[in-house]
Amino acid sequence: MLSHTSGLNDYLEAKLDGGRSLYQQIAGGNDLSWSFDDVLAISRDQLRSHFPPQDPTSGRRKGRYSDTGFQLLIAIIEESTGASFADALEQRIIGPLDLRQTWLPGESQPLDPAAVSTDVWSNSRPLVIPKAMGSFNDLYSSVDDTLRFLAALTGGELFSDPSTYRLMAKRRNRVIWPVIYYGLGMMHFKIGRLSAPGLRPLTLVGHTGATGSWLFHCPNSTCSPQAQSTR
Repeated sequence: MLSHTSGLNDYLEAKLDGGRSLYQQIAGGNDLSWSFDDVLAISRDQLRSHFPPQDPTSGRRKGRYSDTGFQLLIAIIEESTGASFADALEQRIIGPLDLRQTWLPGESQPLDPAAVSTDVWSNSRPLVIPKAMGSFNDLYSSVDDTLRFLAALTGGELFSDPSTYRLMAKRRNRVIWPVIYYGLGMMHFKIGRLSAPGLRPLTLVGHTGATGSWLFHCPNSTCSPQAQSTR
């Protein structure tokens, strides 16, 4: 699921029985809420898998992005830790890294009361969708906090075994050819000479978000000095 090679459908962006996806309905201004059980029902009853399960040890595997996989992983976290997703985040990431402007909407609040989230926009207008924002299980955060998180992640600070990050970034499966590959929860975004004239090809490691947010690290071994300053 972390590498998006499970074949699971995407409950959020796949078209449902009504002809529109949840994402399209929300982008159109229809504020909806859903539970984990709703995600399972949509995935089982209305959608098909993209491909059968694959051998995780095989050299090359198919990849297809799936938000359903992330929802299942959250359920696994809650079951294995005995804590809610919000509490698990606080205990393992937000608290240890002192991320004072990071919180899970509908479940927690930022430690810094001055933190204000920007609006989500669609078709040149802001969306007021508190129900949906609480159902996505996505975080609000600030630039400072996300950079602090990225430094801790790439430096192995978040793991009992610091080499875990290298494991996450090592295995890459093609998801969107030819520019996006996935490790374990890590997007590898390839920038060629056509996208960045004057620079040698490089790979950014991190992730993008549906609302236009993004967070990437440019490893020193693959980036020119000019590219490093823009990470």
